[in-house]
Amino acid sequence: TLTIDNIEPAVIVTLQVIEGLPVARLLETLINALQGLCEKTVFPVGLLPSADATQLASWNATTRTDYDLSRTAPDVFESQVLQRLHAPALVFEGQQISYEEFNTRANQLAHHLQSILGEKESFVGICLERGIEMVVSIWGILKAGYAYVPLDPTLPEQRLQGMIEDAESSVVLSHTCYADELNLQGAYCYDDAQFAAQLQQSPAHNPVRAFSTPQSLAYMIFTSGSTGRPKGVMVEHQAIMNRIVWMQENYGCTADDKILQKTPYSFDVSVWEFLWPLMYGGQLVVARPDGHKEPEYLAELIQDSGVTKLHFVPSMLGQMLSVDGLSGCDSLKQVFCSGEALPVSAVKEFLSQCPAVELHNLYGPTEAAVDVSAWACSVADLGRESIPIGHVVPNTQFYIVDEALYPLPVGVAGELCIGGVQLARGYHNREELTSKAFVESPFESGLTLYRTGDLARYLDDGAVEYLGRIDHQVKIRGFRIETGEIENILGSHEHVKDVVVVALGSAADKKLVAYVVADLSNDNTDSDAAFSALEEQLRTVCREQLPEYMEPSIFVSLDSLPLSPSGKIDRKALPAPDTSRLQTAYEAPIGQIETLIASIWQKVLGVEQVGRQDHFFRLGGHSLLVMQFLSALKLEGYSVTVGEIFKHPVVCELAEVVSVAQETYKVPANVITPELGELRPEHIPLMALSQSEVDTIVASVPGGLSSIEDIYPLAPVQEGM
Repeated sequence: TLTIDNIEPAVIVTLQVIEGLPVARLLETLINALQGLCEKTVFPVGLLPSADATQLASWNATTRTDYDLSRTAPDVFESQVLQRLHAPALVFEGQQISYEEFNTRANQLAHHLQSILGEKESFVGICLERGIEMVVSIWGILKAGYAYVPLDPTLPEQRLQGMIEDAESSVVLSHTCYADELNLQGAYCYDDAQFAAQLQQSPAHNPVRAFSTPQSLAYMIFTSGSTGRPKGVMVEHQAIMNRIVWMQENYGCTADDKILQKTPYSFDVSVWEFLWPLMYGGQLVVARPDGHKEPEYLAELIQDSGVTKLHFVPSMLGQMLSVDGLSGCDSLKQVFCSGEALPVSAVKEFLSQCPAVELHNLYGPTEAAVDVSAWACSVADLGRESIPIGHVVPNTQFYIVDEALYPLPVGVAGELCIGGVQLARGYHNREELTSKAFVESPFESGLTLYRTGDLARYLDDGAVEYLGRIDHQVKIRGFRIETGEIENILGSHEHVKDVVVVALGSAADKKLVAYVVADLSNDNTDSDAAFSALEEQLRTVCREQLPEYMEPSIFVSLDSLPLSPSGKIDRKALPAPDTSRLQTAYEAPIGQIETLIASIWQKVLGVEQVGRQDHFFRLGGHSLLVMQFLSALKLEGYSVTVGEIFKHPVVCELAEVVSVAQETYKVPANVITPELGELRPEHIPLMALSQSEVDTIVASVPGGLSSIEDIYPLAPVQEGM
């Protein structure tokens, strides 16, 4: 980087040089800058050497006219249905739905929605837990020509209501339990007899959506907003089509593939999980609600279902690897990672446990249709300091620029900007935010760039390396968080004079810390006690207005926030939090179960001592560590539900609801399927038949093997009887 200070009567030029940079390249950069000074009367001066300019242009020459973006996802899916009528499209908790049946259900919903909303671009909300109805809802909305809006039912009611109002959505698909609990006025509920009857009476054929074009909206996903309220990112059909066509070209979904859907639908990775397999004839394997947090369950599901492709946020991949959860998943072919930086250590462990499985590191913000670059991980990456986010996808461009949007030379860090067809339309009803993030491209007239806020640099081979953020946005366990949103909500409390929220810790154990300057002048109690009482109030505010992952783990009381010479908050000068105050005065656990819980928490949370009054989440616990605790508890012969841990996060309270784990009988997977080429004796373990006897049976059945179905084997109790 180069800094120029015009201090009369001289001009001072300061160069910061990467170690090992060729002298010729250094001189070219300096000469280019000095020439620019002579030619310009207005600062700043571009530093890009001509050779770099040519190289960057070639890396961004990504146009692919053979990508058919005139079709939408429903168009491609409907073509696939004709070829795969009776093949399984979706599997969920033992239920299997064919392409024909799935298409019929989605069509009936689409026709009914069209009768309500007419021929205009509209948002339709979905407030459901993961399951068949969620997938039908997404496809039904798309087939109707509308855009779907995920509304996670686990979010606080106030936040959900704000999202519905922002989306101006007159239709929300849900269940009566969520509609009642979250006060979803006028929701259309699948378990309502009248709505179910209306769907059954709707036409089953593919709907006409002439008003919907490739430039129409496909979905809107809300992300954290720095102003204190989430912002809806609007993504068009052509954007997500480019993303999926690229994925199909590079990673190829076939009729033999079973792709796992486990990402919460309020996060954009879920979009390709829902769409890709059904557009290209694969099978969608849907994980149970909250199953994405449970390594043991996921490993079992992958093995039993024969999953071939799936996605992990790097932190969850680390959890899976830590329990050796993937080594037995022989069906796996490809694993995709995105959402946060992928550690080199995780790549090393993955290659050790899964040497025959491909690992791909993807990158992309919600504002650019999920992913815009990719890197195939290999043993060669183990010597790197970080895993690159890779090369840009077709019909998309990367620009690494300085504050004035001048392109920077290869190897120099700057803000990563994205151009091309995958850009979102903008933020719904947030024109000011849209104009700041989506700016006019200085490189191509009439085009737009999205300013990601990510710090990155080009490597010599055209791949890009992610270096962090240039603002205060953070990623924790794959969740994108604007700390400003948390600060706004905490700062609205009457006893908070000032507040700043930062993320501290390593990638795998990153925590949010809130530094609070409190106004406790009217409180006559001890200052520590007064702040503890305020902390409880602030935690309540967070739980009422924010998702669980946005609640700070630690609150720190300060007399004032440290400031830099320019008067801005100096985040680097914030003191390290005193974690000792997170624990209550120690009370020894009482009884076997309390002692066991405390012992497991010590290991999972990495603390020296846990008392019976200690709080799991105050000690740094989060949803992924909950699953580690459950796994360890199960090994000791006890069980408790995830929900009970959130309701009873204190050792002595949780001990009251822990029970002895019940052994459950696991039904073996059916082995006689339409894809089975030959029926052999080992496929019929309940009978002792020779191959010739089996062949005779198959020959005697009209339709042969295609007419023979597997049955569930006897349970142990039945065998005993």
